[in-house]
Amino acid sequence: RLDLWNDPLSRALSAAAVAKQAELTTQEISNLAWAQARIYCVDMNLCNALADRAILRAPNLNKQELSVLAWAFATMAHVHRPLLHALADQIEQRIDELGPLEVANSTWAFAKVAFSHEPVLAALATASEATVWPKGPDSNDSEKNDSMAPNGVYSVVWS
Repeated sequence: RLDLWNDPLSRALSAAAVAKQAELTTQEISNLAWAQARIYCVDMNLCNALADRAILRAPNLNKQELSVLAWAFATMAHVHRPLLHALADQIEQRIDELGPLEVANSTWAFAKVAFSHEPVLAALATASEATVWPKGPDSNDSEKNDSMAPNGVYSVVWS
């Protein structure tokens, strides 16, 4: 990992990514957004280009790419409403595909940017509940303890 910040290099890489945006795969879109968020380097031209491309490719994003994009844009505090709506729609439609980490990351991201999209928030709440209590919240205590998924619990609590 390079711990030296180089502004001209960063600008050149961002410009190259923007120029090639039409060629980016869904994984590359997700990875570029994650990388910007991870190093707290927010190039608005690149963010907007990635968001626009992700909206076009939203049905092709896998569960990890959906949650990573939501997490990255929330981490950068870049509230791109059309992107958030596209991600929310896809997450809601494919909520059963998401694992505990994707549910937690998506929940955290929407909360972080105060994005209110009731259908996806309800779906995420239901998925979170199912992660904590696979047999349902009304099962008796021994069933809850026997069926609770530990990795799901910490992921949901974190979000």
